This record gives sequence, structure tokens and C-alpha cells, in this order.
Amino acid sequence: MAYLRQWFEGFFGVSLVDKIRVLHIGDELNWRGGENQVQLLMDHSSDKIDHYIAYPKSSRGFKRFTGYQDILGFFGRRLNGNNLIQITRFCSKHKIQILDAQSSGGHSIALAVKLLMPSLKLVVHRRVDNVIQKRWRTKRKYFHKNVDAYVAISKKIKNILIDYGVDAKKIHAIHSGVELYETSAQEKKSCKEKLLSSLGVPTDTFVIGNASAFTSQKDYPTLIRSLAILKDRNISFVGVFAGDGSDIESCKNLVKELGLSKQIYFLGYRNDIKDVLKSFDVLAVPSANEGLGTLIIDGICAGCKVVASNVGGIPEIIIPGKTGWLIEPHSPEQLADVCEERSSESQHPYAEPAIDHVKRNFSAIHMANGNAALYLELLRNRG
Repeated sequence: MAYLRQWFEGFFGVSLVDKIRVLHIGDELNWRGGENQVQLLMDHSSDKIDHYIAYPKSSRGFKRFTGYQDILGFFGRRLNGNNLIQITRFCSKHKIQILDAQSSGGHSIALAVKLLMPSLKLVVHRRVDNVIQKRWRTKRKYFHKNVDAYVAISKKIKNILIDYGVDAKKIHAIHSGVELYETSAQEKKSCKEKLLSSLGVPTDTFVIGNASAFTSQKDYPTLIRSLAILKDRNISFVGVFAGDGSDIESCKNLVKELGLSKQIYFLGYRNDIKDVLKSFDVLAVPSANEGLGTLIIDGICAGCKVVASNVGGIPEIIIPGKTGWLIEPHSPEQLADVCEERSSESQHPYAEPAIDHVKRNFSAIHMANGNAALYLELLRNRG
């Protein structure tokens, strides 16, 4: 990516002789949005940046990142002396310059590493819009002088950090991004026919879907209850859910309890998530909280009509009357109402404005350039 190198050198007025060497530290065991963003960052970075990975050996990230660059697998998720020794040795071996913590646990580990290696710059990615606890230990972590910069993946998260008391000068709002694409009507039709045929469902059935992890944050019960309301209204549909997670069994039980076993299909964890999204008429994302919601961006690229909760960073993507529809969280009636209205539409009324909006604000290249500029800024200011 020569143009990125030229952008680096032209924008900052410096020539990059040595590569920037970044170690991404995380402790998430599953493959979530943060891990996907790290992969996209590596895929779209300038060749003047070398990315390295430190993740638990038992994590999906460790398995999927292997082959990208040298990767360190440590045992368990907790900070301990053995992990600390492994990571500091790894940093010395690869001449790491920047630690980029990708999770709360990664934040704690990276702080301990920097205490031993104070010349390293420390970036902390904040990806969730949860209320930050006011416990002494949490405050100490967020206000620690050794954190050089925070990356907030939405303006909402930036404001949360500021309200908590983090120095605003340290906070950089850099939206998460996706590899943008557009989906033709024929491609959507083909993907829908393929998926519904595999489920034994008529291929012209209206599809309402989600492809999030089954956790309390994603609030699948609200979606399931909204589909029960649609069934009571005699709306013809199927619900298609892709993903796994700790709440999946309770969600399956709720489906049985509400008599929806013939209307809702659980696909499990899928590697072909783009094709699955293309098969949806409506992507329904009733999250209880959401840092940004890159699934929504993917859903827009897949040509879905998107309805999502008015929480966290979602309103930065979904602009009512322009790119999609917002509902209040925990509102199955509202969600059912919007889905019913969408079921009667032959065309997506906001398809073009939605695509234009995500192209301008949420591309993977835009995200990678933002992170790269921050890394370079930190290394230029070594004081």
C-alpha cells in the first residue's frame, strides 16, 4: 500500500525509516467485534507498521491470528508473573514500540508491562459503552499516567470517558470500520434462496435476522418476543439467528415457550456471515447497549433494512428517516411495529443514503489510517 506510506510521510512531513512495531494485547476468548477490528487494522495498514499479537492460547483470536505475524499465546486470562515475563521478553525480542490494549483485561496487562518497560507507548481501545465503575482499582487504571492515549470507537464512548474524568486530550474518537461493499438485488435474492432452501422454507418468505453473540448485551429476548407479536398478528416471516454465546440455550428455551420453533432458526457460529446477512430482509439489532455496532454497517452493505436500539454509538450509524430505523431498548412492541411496516415494502427506501453514509464514515481504511496516525503521533512525541 504505497499510497498509505506516501500519506504518512506527506501528512506528517517526516520520512519513516524504521517500521512502527505494535503489540495488540487482548484477553477475549471468543471472536468478537474487537478482534475483527484488529484483523481489519492489520489488513489495511501501511507496510510501515508491523503488528504483533498477544492473546490467550485458548482463545479464538489466537487461532485466527496465527499466520498474520509473530503471535504470543499466554495461559489463562489473568495477569500473572509468567504471562508478564513472556510478554516483556516478546516486546524486547521484536523491539515493540507501542502496546495497544484491546480489552479491559488487556488494559490491565499492558499497564503492568509498561511499568517494566516505561519507554513503550500505551494505547487503550475502549469499545463498549457500559458505565465505568467508580471503584478505586478501576479509577486507578483509567487515570493512570502511563496510558498515553485512548481510542474511543464512537463519539458516545468518547463522551463517557470524558464524563468519567479521563483527560480529553488523551481521547481520540476513531470509528470502527468494515470492508465496505454493495450488494445487488440479484445477489440478495440468490443468497436468500440458498439459505431458505437449506432450511426447507419457501424462498419468498420475509426474513428477520440477527448475527450477534448470544449475550445479555445483544438482548435477543426482545427480538424473540417481537417475533411472537408478529406471529399473533398473522404476519408471515422467519427469524434467522447466526452466532453462539452464553445465552443461546435460554433463548432457545424462550422460543419453545412462545411457540416459535417453526418460525425461528438458529444457525450457530458461521464463517460466511456476509452471505447470511445478504439473505435478511431486515436486520434487527435490539441491543441493550452498544459501543458502535459494526454488524449494522455490514447489514447496510448487505442491503438490509436495519432497525436497531437507540443506544450507545448506534445513532451515529442509524439516522432515522435517512439510513434506517431506531427503537427504544427493551421494546418488543416497537420492534414488531417497525418489522411489520418493513414487511409490506417491496424496496428499501434508504438503501442509497445508508451506503453513502457508511462509505464516508465507517470504512476499514478510514479506521486503519486513524490508528496509524495516532501511533505515529505518539512516537513523534516521545517526551
